[in-house]
Amino acid sequence: MDLSTIFHDTMYVGFSASTSLLASSHYIMGWSFKMNGPALTLDLSSLQQLPGPKKKQTFMIIWVSVIALSLSKSA
Repeated sequence: MDLSTIFHDTMYVGFSASTSLLASSHYIMGWSFKMNGPALTLDLSSLQQLPGPKKKQTFMIIWVSVIALSLSKSA
């Protein structure tokens, strides 16, 4: 697809993702782009593996516990 009539000499690319109120991570593991010609094909086998799940942070567990306890006492 030739988008050269749409793109300017200097442009920026941004990414956005959302999961509403839930915490989540979004990863771009590969990107291929070339001006004035077709982009190179990505070798998917050479891309890094997705990171493993993050360990729950102690701070978050304590914070949620304090809020839950406060709400239960006020009810």
